[in-house]
Amino acid sequence: GVEVHATIIDNILSRDPFTHDIFTEIGIIYALLLIGGLGLSALLAYATPLIGGLGGLLLILATLAGNYFFFFSQNQLVGLSYPLLTILTLFLVVTLFNYFFEGRQKRFISSAFGHYVSPQIVHQLMEHPEKLSLQGEQQNLTVLFSDIKGFTTISEKMTSEELGRFMNEYLTAMSHIVLQHKGTVDKFIGDAVMAIWGAPLEDEDHAANSVRAAFMMMAKLKTLRADWQKRDLPEVDIRIGINTGVMSVGNFGSDQRFDYTVMGDNVNLASRLEGANKAYGTNIIISEYTKDALGEGFYCRLLDLVRVKGKEMPVRIYEPLCEGEPEPELKKETEAFTEALRHYANREFQEATEIILALNTTTRLKIYDLYLDRLAHFAINPPPDDWDGAFTFTTK
Repeated sequence: GVEVHATIIDNILSRDPFTHDIFTEIGIIYALLLIGGLGLSALLAYATPLIGGLGGLLLILATLAGNYFFFFSQNQLVGLSYPLLTILTLFLVVTLFNYFFEGRQKRFISSAFGHYVSPQIVHQLMEHPEKLSLQGEQQNLTVLFSDIKGFTTISEKMTSEELGRFMNEYLTAMSHIVLQHKGTVDKFIGDAVMAIWGAPLEDEDHAANSVRAAFMMMAKLKTLRADWQKRDLPEVDIRIGINTGVMSVGNFGSDQRFDYTVMGDNVNLASRLEGANKAYGTNIIISEYTKDALGEGFYCRLLDLVRVKGKEMPVRIYEPLCEGEPEPELKKETEAFTEALRHYANREFQEATEIILALNTTTRLKIYDLYLDRLAHFAINPPPDDWDGAFTFTTK
């Protein structure tokens, strides 16, 4: 009590009393609302919760420092309750807003992609939603199409219930493989599977992962076939086409219903390659663009130079045989066939015929018969002078 009275008397005698200016206090509160609101909003929206909390603590310390300045330098009393209450209210409001906004964003990502990509990718998208672009944009991606060979005939031999169980079992197995290899299941089209690599999250190895998935799909099919045979179900084979290139990716559809998918000529080429397996007796065909993106880690057999329906520019197509070094016999056979194709492209049809005939005596492949038929045709009807060595597909 004595100290308080002494302080009052000293202030009167020195004519330097402490004052309490309500307008100054209101000004400080408005400044906190403006600066603190913008600062906290930015911190809590774009920084981690820890950084946001540290930002709020710094704002409180700045308020205390300001109060100290006014008290000792300006002899002015500024109440702390309202400024601190303002900071606390701002912090709670912005935190709750971001919590509910972020929760809604995570629920949207989970519902939009949960059935199409692996849980790991969904988790990454939730943690880093800025990596997700739902608007249509051009990206370099890899797309895969797979289809069941002779599906119409197979489906006619089953009841509706049997067909439903069969397809669910098959599509579940294939889609799991896509997800395991960082792919996105774009859609099911009847018995066909369409998958993409490189979106919605970037994947530097999108071409390699797609081919690995194709190998695994073929391996899984062998296991399924063994089980289906025990259950007296039809034997099934699949064909796969893969292409890499720039394509449009994003949400496409109407304002009420849309799908996250890819579109463009490079998508169509992958579909054409899937169908081309029938002509060559292969299960997997990739384009030269996918092969180039694979690097040196995969061993592929050159199949042909083709011009698919609707395209003028020919493209080389390959059959991926294995990842890593092939068996010596397979490598020797593949190199011999590549040499035959070099003769074929140079119009040296006799030399090409001799090599392929020798190969066909040891390993009977449909592609050997295909080239022998072409070579026999060219022996009687040589191609025109402007022939570029490409075979033109007239059907899809």
